[in-house]
Amino acid sequence: MICGKIHANGEKNKSFYIQLYYGGFKMSTPLELWTQKHEAAVDKINRMKYDKDYCILVGSATCENAAGATKVYEEFKKMIGTSSNIYLGIVGCTGRCSMEPIVQIVKNKELSVKYAKVKQEDVKTIIERHIGGGEIVKELLLSEN
Repeated sequence: MICGKIHANGEKNKSFYIQLYYGGFKMSTPLELWTQKHEAAVDKINRMKYDKDYCILVGSATCENAAGATKVYEEFKKMIGTSSNIYLGIVGCTGRCSMEPIVQIVKNKELSVKYAKVKQEDVKTIIERHIGGGEIVKELLLSEN
């Protein structure tokens, strides 16, 4: 009787593999394969985002882009440069059209802070005061607008 796994082409993480159980064959279903890949992808994304000191997320729905989110994102990208302790990403609709563009800052293991109506020139202030100095930029807070 044989126990173990045979992987296609001798490699793991291929979409087809057979598990041998005491001489019987059990093929993974497409749902099982999808679930495995989905869980691995979510884990990888979470590590990319949350293993950093800061995670900056810029809203990027159509209306946010029309309000200037793309320029805000590009300014963050330029100012952050190659910093390895900051993750910069985009998110979809943030649900507050009148407050866009919205930028969310998450410090590792802390609650997030959301800034509203962020302009390209506000990025420097956010980087210097919030990221650099640990100070919340109250005049840009979502709840204060």
